[in-house]
Amino acid sequence: MTTSTGTAQPRAPRTSPRLYARAIAIDAMPLAVLAAFVAEPSTRDFALVNVLVQAVLFALAGLAAYRTRVMAYADAAWSWGLAAIGIPALLFGGAGSPLLAIVSVMYVAMGARLGRRAVARLLTDFPRDDLPRYRYRRLVWEREGYRSQTFPLLHELAQQGLSNASLLAGPAMLAVADRAGSLGPVAVAGVALWAGSWALESLADLQKARFLARRTNATCDVGLWRYSRHPNYFFEWLVWQGLIVVVLPSLVRLADDFALLPWLGFAIALPGIAGGMYNVLVHTTGAVPAEHFSVQHRRGYSDYQGRVNRFFPSVSRRTTTRSAEGKQLARK
Repeated sequence: MTTSTGTAQPRAPRTSPRLYARAIAIDAMPLAVLAAFVAEPSTRDFALVNVLVQAVLFALAGLAAYRTRVMAYADAAWSWGLAAIGIPALLFGGAGSPLLAIVSVMYVAMGARLGRRAVARLLTDFPRDDLPRYRYRRLVWEREGYRSQTFPLLHELAQQGLSNASLLAGPAMLAVADRAGSLGPVAVAGVALWAGSWALESLADLQKARFLARRTNATCDVGLWRYSRHPNYFFEWLVWQGLIVVVLPSLVRLADDFALLPWLGFAIALPGIAGGMYNVLVHTTGAVPAEHFSVQHRRGYSDYQGRVNRFFPSVSRRTTTRSAEGKQLARK
C-alpha cells in the first residue's frame, strides 16, 4: 500500500491464524456433547429448542456488545439462558416427575438470581464502562496476540451460548430423559448440597454489599469472606456440584437405555461442568481477574491475600508480609 507521495506504508500486523484455530478447537467438546443430546431421541426435541433459545439470547447480547464494546451483556444472556433451560424442560420431560420438577426449579432459581443483578447493572452502569472481569479479558487478548478485539469478543460470547446449549444443560437433559425420575438418597443429598450452597452464595453477596456500602474501596474480610477471598464463587461452584449429584443416579439408570456414544456424551457433560465452572470462576472471569484490580484499588488487599485462601475456604493463615498500614505503625 502506498500514499499519494509514493512512499510505502507498513501493513498493520495481523492476528496469527493459530490463535483462531486454537480458539475454535476449544469448542470441540461442547459441540460433541450437544451432538449427543441431539442423537438421543428422548432429548432431541428439547436440545433443539434449547439451541434456538440460546441462539436468540446470545445473538441479541452479541449485537449489543459489538455496538457498544461492552461484554457485560453476556452476563444477562448467560443467566437468563440458564433460567430458560428450566422452563421448557418441564414441557419435554415426564409429567409428574419430581426429579424433573426439582431440576427445573434449580435452573430457574440460579438464572433468575444472577439475571436480575445482571440486568440491574446494565440499566445503571452501562454502556459507560465494562465489568472488571471483561476489562481483564481484553488484557488477556492483547497478551495472546490478538490485533483486534472483535473476534475474541464475539467468540467468547458464542462460547457462553454454546455452554448453555451443551455442557450446562446436561443435568436438565438427563432429568428429561429419565422418565422414572425418582428421588433416592443420592438425589436428596444433591438437593441439600444445592440449597445450602445457593443460600451461602447469596449470603456472601449480601455480606460484601453491606460492607462496601459503609467502606468503599476497603477489603471485605468479614463473615464468609474471612475464610475465602471469593466465597460467592466457591459456593456458586458448589451449587453446580449439587445439581450434578442430583442427576448422577439418572446417568447410571439410563446406561442400558441409551446407545453408547450418546451416553458417553452425557457422561462427559457432568465432569465437564465441574472442571469448566472451576476454570471460569477462578481463572477466566472470576477470582484471578477480580484480584488483578483489587490489588490496585482496595486497601490492604495484598495482606488479605497472604491470610486467606483464594477459593477453597479455610481458617485464615498467618501472613508472611505486612500490610502498608502495618509497616507505617511499625515505624512509629
